[in-house]
Amino acid sequence: MPTVLNPTSEETRIYEIAVLISADLTDKEKQETLRNIETLFTERGMKVREKDEWRKMGLAYSIKGKTQGQYIIFYVEGKAAAISELDRQMKIERGILRHLTIKLPPNYEVVNWEDHYNSWKEGLVKEEEDIKKEKEEVLKKKIIQRATKKEAKEEKVATKGEEKKEIQEVSEKEITEKLGELISDENLNL
Repeated sequence: MPTVLNPTSEETRIYEIAVLISADLTDKEKQETLRNIETLFTERGMKVREKDEWRKMGLAYSIKGKTQGQYIIFYVEGKAAAISELDRQMKIERGILRHLTIKLPPNYEVVNWEDHYNSWKEGLVKEEEDIKKEKEEVLKKKIIQRATKKEAKEEKVATKGEEKKEIQEVSEKEITEKLGELISDENLNL
């Protein structure tokens, strides 16, 4: 269930700060960078309300020679005056490739994007399975139709063969009788 964020006082605002760190950092370096970022927040009187760590992913283009990174989204509450100094400090912080600060509207619902991504991915897998099952069903129906048509064709061929035999038998009898009538002495008028 999403968390709704509202400022706790009139002079503060809620900000979403997206930080892109290098994926090459060791766990120790990553934890140190995150501690430094949170220290930057607390030094400016800001309070971290929520944090969302995304998985490591490839970047669309190289940033400071790095092709992979990890996003960490911080939802912080603080005064507007602290943002410009925070922005300047984050530009020089080691380990941070990029950052972006956005002022959020009141009653903002925080969505855990990693969970959202995972559920989307699961939905894709389920959709692919459903499509695969549907294709299998269509294929089964086609196979059954072909088998039914083949059986009907074989049955029809067998029936035609029997009819031909009957026709031949009937024809030979009729021909013999007709020949007998034609050849008989009565019709010759002798």
